[in-house]
Amino acid sequence: MFGTGGTAGTYYSYGGVLSQYMKNYAGIKVTAVSTGASKVNLQSIQDGDFQLGFTQSDVMTYAWEGSRSFEADGGTRDFRVLGSLYPETVQLMTMDDSIRSVDDLRGKRVSIGAGGSGVFFNASDVLDAAGISMDDIKPQYQSFEDSKEALKDGKIDAAFIVAAAPTTAITELATTNGMHLINIDGKLILANKDFDQPNGLCVELGEETMLVNDTVRNNIRRYKIEDDCTLSGGELVCETPTPDGTKIDKDGNIYTTFDTGSGVRIFTKEGKHLGDITVPGNCRNFCFGGDNLDYLFFACDTIYRLKIKTQGYNVYE
Repeated sequence: MFGTGGTAGTYYSYGGVLSQYMKNYAGIKVTAVSTGASKVNLQSIQDGDFQLGFTQSDVMTYAWEGSRSFEADGGTRDFRVLGSLYPETVQLMTMDDSIRSVDDLRGKRVSIGAGGSGVFFNASDVLDAAGISMDDIKPQYQSFEDSKEALKDGKIDAAFIVAAAPTTAITELATTNGMHLINIDGKLILANKDFDQPNGLCVELGEETMLVNDTVRNNIRRYKIEDDCTLSGGELVCETPTPDGTKIDKDGNIYTTFDTGSGVRIFTKEGKHLGDITVPGNCRNFCFGGDNLDYLFFACDTIYRLKIKTQGYNVYE
């Protein structure tokens, strides 16, 4: 069983294509099922009802951490990722000509997806960024298909949809009734320009400072994250040839690739050199992984893994 999504979304149609492909070329019978999408698919895999399913990457993170849409029901780690398929776009559609921006949603009837869904949290993030609370709109908790029908019938004024473009619900509405998409604007702010080639960013413990490595200047510097998310300061932490990807562990020690891919160099948070990890091939990036973040994965000519005696730091917890 393959959990997809609502019949008006991309998950459902794409799941049908993949199911047929697996039957034709792998000899495996797969049944694509219409579902409530990301969260439902992950929970159904946990319960053993589905063996495959689509999910948004952010919803998958919520499941793994037991956060946001999984706070009430509890998280799950009873799944594994087979691959990343395509980017999904947050789309805001309306048939109301008076709505030209996110700010125009104030006082309007807006579908923000089913409660606890990926669409719901994506819509919440967009509204928060625009300074709009749920009290400022008349929220409607609807699926893709329900949103399309409600827009067509004049029961709502706008709807958020998160899916790959083109999206069936949107193309059908645009073809038969006429609608337009609202540009989701964001103001791009220069955080700091004192760099030659910034090539790695890492938020530190406490989330008040950020490490930035400069591949041309051969150094890593520390910046304070201001309230408006600009970066101030620029204290020199350490110097190392051509630093690239940068991470920290649970103690704040700094890990960075160096010397055009020779491996990973480790410093204390004060900048004292602790040692190097050399790996075959050209190591340009790496990350912590495993259930306890006690493995290092290196992206070289292939992928290498190394068990370590410490743990990486997850800024999102």
